[in-house]
Parts: sequence; C-alpha cells; structure tokens
Amino acid sequence: MVYGTTRGTVPKDKNPEAQFIKIADNSECINLISDLKPTHFLNLSRGETDQDFAMHQECIKRCNKLEIRYGYASSFNACDNQLIDDHLEAEKSNAKSAYGIFKAKCEEELFSRGKKFCIFRFSATHGFASNRIARTEDFLKKLKNGEKFTVHSGLFQNRTFVGDLAGMMCDVLLDSDSQGIFHLGTYDKSEEVDFFKKMAKKFGYSGERVVIGTPTPINASIRKQAFEKVFSIRPRADFFSG
Repeated sequence: MVYGTTRGTVPKDKNPEAQFIKIADNSECINLISDLKPTHFLNLSRGETDQDFAMHQECIKRCNKLEIRYGYASSFNACDNQLIDDHLEAEKSNAKSAYGIFKAKCEEELFSRGKKFCIFRFSATHGFASNRIARTEDFLKKLKNGEKFTVHSGLFQNRTFVGDLAGMMCDVLLDSDSQGIFHLGTYDKSEEVDFFKKMAKKFGYSGERVVIGTPTPINASIRKQAFEKVFSIRPRADFFSG
C-alpha cells in the first residue's frame, strides 16, 4: 500500500493500492511515520521555514529508529550558486537563493545524521496534476485566452515529465544499495524560449505568442551519472528533442 499526504485538494484518482491522507500541516507526517511504519518515506515538501527544517530533522530520527529508507526531494537549487556548468552529483551543495539554501541545509542534515537515505536533485518538470493547476496547464490556458507568455532567454535546463521523475525516484528508493545524491531528469537539455515555442506549436498555437524577455544566461542542467550507472538505462529524452 502506498500512502500520500496532501495539504490541498485530495486527488480524485481512484487507485486501490494508494490512499491519500489530508493533513493541515507538514509536521503531521512525523506521527504518520510512527503510526504507519512504512518501508520507505519520500519527503516531497517544499519547506523553507524553521518549522519545516525541524520536521525534516524529526523525520530523519524516526526513519533511523524504524530502519526506514528516507528519500528527500531536493532540487538543482541546492547548487544554484554555480550556474555556469552542468551540475554533477559530486558537486557539493552551494546555494545562493533562499530556497536553495534551505534545500542545501536539508541535504547536509541527511548526510550528517541519516542512516539509509537518497537525495534527489532535478530541474524543470512538466505534466498534469489532478489536484491543482500545473505549470504546463497554466501556460496553455494563457495561450487559449489569447494572451502572450514572456519567457527569460538563455536559461538551459532538463525538462522532465513528472511521471518519469516519479518513476526514477521509485527506482532509486526501492534499490536498497542506492545511497547518497542522485540527479534525475532527461539526458539532454533545452533553452527556455525554444522549449516554450515548441510546446505552443505542438498544441496548435503560434510560437509568436511566446515573447522573449530579459536575457538570463543560466545553466541549470543536471547530469545523472549515478542513476545511469546503477540502472544502465537512459530516461526519456526531452519532450521535443529529435
């Protein structure tokens, strides 16, 4: 059985092997770990507050005590103080943004105190969410309404379908020998303006609806060497490559 928590709308998908639990606060996950005693725990919360970090620390303690593998969804932002080269798994956390600093702090806490854990770094994701408006839907909604969409130019990153990302997280988390940092995503990258223009055309809209905004030369691309070494496969390519 898979249990998921949500602070918003409960997904309508009916899966007999999955159950969603609505929570008022992320800290409720702490007691759920003790009550449900899962074999694996995946923390997908955004975080950023002192309370969120305290929750992370307590989850580490509970998972250590119960011999639970802890999967932590970090992001490429844990290294967002370095935006020139592709990011490698051996790259130490080095953040500049408030979000990245929090994620880096959580990574360091796991390395310091965790027993059985995996840390996931990834960049852009696209897809559908059953309980909220996803970024892809928001983009298409604007185009449908005749609006233009301004995009910063010069930003390169991996763009992964959320279903593929979830699958890769499960592959790593369920592999008992996998430990440490794993970069997840596609094996290629795309530039922001080019990607959104191609997406607009794929759905029948003019690429001219995508307006080039402020130049932002950033390489947020990650390389997933550890994943490919363990599983000997390449995740799906970027949406519009080839």
